[in-house]
Amino acid sequence: MTPEHVAEVHPIGLLRDSRDDGYDICFELVLSPNVEPPRLSAGEYTESQVMSVERAVELFAPEGASVPVSRVLLELLRSRTKDGA
Repeated sequence: MTPEHVAEVHPIGLLRDSRDDGYDICFELVLSPNVEPPRLSAGEYTESQVMSVERAVELFAPEGASVPVSRVLLELLRSRTKDGA
């Protein structure tokens, strides 16, 4: 993916991960029309899927379905989306 593939960048938040004593910088990338989401390389994640915020909250909200920071990020994104930001 190159900068030309990105139409917009929206900050979501800066979260402190007390377990790892680090920070997660979180943002939403809006891709330009007709750009396929990037494929993941070998590493921390094995698959990706594009879905609405509401669908992600539905899937990952239950305890144990995701790490706590992911649930916090989804709630921040959902509240921002509902506020029209």
